[in-house]
Amino acid sequence: MAKVYKPFTCLGIVAIPISMYTAAQYNSIHFKQPHKVDNSKLKYKNTCGHCGKEFNLKSLIKGYEYVKEHYVVVTDNDLISLLKKSNWKK
Repeated sequence: MAKVYKPFTCLGIVAIPISMYTAAQYNSIHFKQPHKVDNSKLKYKNTCGHCGKEFNLKSLIKGYEYVKEHYVVVTDNDLISLLKKSNWKK
């Protein structure tokens, strides 16, 4: 955790340092869109980063990168089933 503020408390001629830390940490999940054929990272020019072939947007899938260049593929049905299992309503 990062220090937010580092004040001193003075009691007479004695200064006592105080360290304050953040109580919460922001974590979020970011999905990538790897190539459907070989799960490799895509470039902005609509070419596969692995094989260099151009692709159309219909060949995009959702994936979570758990290790560099390694993805877990997530389908729309997976996301719908998660919504059904959770208490979240649209």
